[in-house]
Amino acid sequence: LELSIGRQLSRERSNRLTHDYNALSLQYDKINKEQTSDFMNTANFTTAGIKMHSRRRKVSYSFGASWQHVLLEGKIIARTEDSVIARRFNNILPEMRVQYNLSRMNNLSLTYNTQTMQPQLSQLQPVPDISRLPDVKLGNPGLKQQFTHALSLNFTKVEIFKGKSLFALVSFNQTGNKIASYDSTSNTGIRYSRPVNVNGVYDIMARTGMGMRAPFIDGQLRFSMHGAYSHDKQFSNGKENLVNIVRLGPSLAIDLYPGEKTAITLAASLDISLANYSLQPALAAKYLVQAYDVAVDCELPYHFYFNTGFTYTLNSRRSAEFNSQVPLWNVSLSKQLLKHHRGELKLNINDLLNQNTGISQSASQNFIEYRETMALRRFILLSFTYNLSKTGLAKN
Repeated sequence: LELSIGRQLSRERSNRLTHDYNALSLQYDKINKEQTSDFMNTANFTTAGIKMHSRRRKVSYSFGASWQHVLLEGKIIARTEDSVIARRFNNILPEMRVQYNLSRMNNLSLTYNTQTMQPQLSQLQPVPDISRLPDVKLGNPGLKQQFTHALSLNFTKVEIFKGKSLFALVSFNQTGNKIASYDSTSNTGIRYSRPVNVNGVYDIMARTGMGMRAPFIDGQLRFSMHGAYSHDKQFSNGKENLVNIVRLGPSLAIDLYPGEKTAITLAASLDISLANYSLQPALAAKYLVQAYDVAVDCELPYHFYFNTGFTYTLNSRRSAEFNSQVPLWNVSLSKQLLKHHRGELKLNINDLLNQNTGISQSASQNFIEYRETMALRRFILLSFTYNLSKTGLAKN
C-alpha cells in the first residue's frame, strides 16, 4: 500500500514596459499606457494519493487515485485597468497498470492514467494584449482546465540467445475541455484570438519494431514503424475548423561488428506528415523528412577511442526556400587515464563540414509553421571527465 502527499508552489512575474517616440525629446521615452503592464501570478498545487501494488509470478498490477487541488492567483497591474484573478480546481486522478508475464522476457502490459493542465493566467486575464498588432490576444476568465485520459498497451518479447526482439505499442489519449483558439478577423484586418474549451479532441499513436541477427553478416538488423493520428479543432470567425494531422514512417538500421573492438551502424528513416483543415482544404500540407546515418566506434591501442557519426537529412515538399539538405559530421578522439580508467581526455569536433542549419516545420491547429534559426555550427571542444566510481568510464 502506497500513500503520498505533495505540495508545489511557483511564482512568476512579468513586467512589460512599452515606449513610444517622443517628439519633444527625440527619443523613445514616452510610455504607451495601453501596452504596458506588470503581471504577477502564483500557482499552488496540493496532492494526496493512495495506491495498491500486487506482484504474482504471472501477473502484477497497481491501481489507485490521487486528489489534486490547484489554486491560481494572479494580478495584472495595467496602466489603464487593473484586474485580479483567482481560480480553484479540484480533481480526482485515477491510475492503473496491469502486466502479464508470458515468460521471463515476454510480457504484455496495460496502463491507464489521467492528468490535468491548468490554463495560464495570461489566458484568463481580461486585459487585451495588443503588443503585436494586428494580432490581439483576448483572455477568457471562464476558461476551464484540460483533463486528459491516457491509455496504452505494450507488448515486449526478447530472445537473448537467438538475438531476437519484438515490441509493439499502441496509445490513445482523449482530452476534455481542451484549450483551443477562437479566432476572428475584423473588417479592418485586426485578428482577435481568444482561448476557449472544446471537446472531441484525441490522438492515437502506434509503434512496432523488431531486431534479429542478420544471417548474411556478423551483425544485427533492426526495423521499426511508427504512425500517429491527431484530431483537433479550433474556430475561425465563428465556424468550427477540424484539424487532422497524420504522421508515419519506417526506419531501418544495421549494426555491424567487423572486429571485437569496432562497431558500425548504418541507419535510414523516413517521416511523412499530412495536415488537413476542414474550413480550408486547399491549405492541406504534406511534407517528408529523410535521414541517413553512419556511425563508427573503434577502440584503439593504449586506451584510445575513436568515434565518428555522419547524418544526412533531406527536407522536401516544403516551400521552395525551406527545401534543404543538411550534412552533419561529428568526430571525437578520447584517451582513458588514471587508475581504473577513471579519467577521460576527449577532443570533439562538432559539425566538421560547417553545414548545420536550424530548419524545421510543424503543423498546428490553425497554421503551418516554417522556422529557421541560427544554429551552432562547427566548434572544437576539449574536455576532461573524472568518474568517482571504481569501475571507471564504461565504453559501449
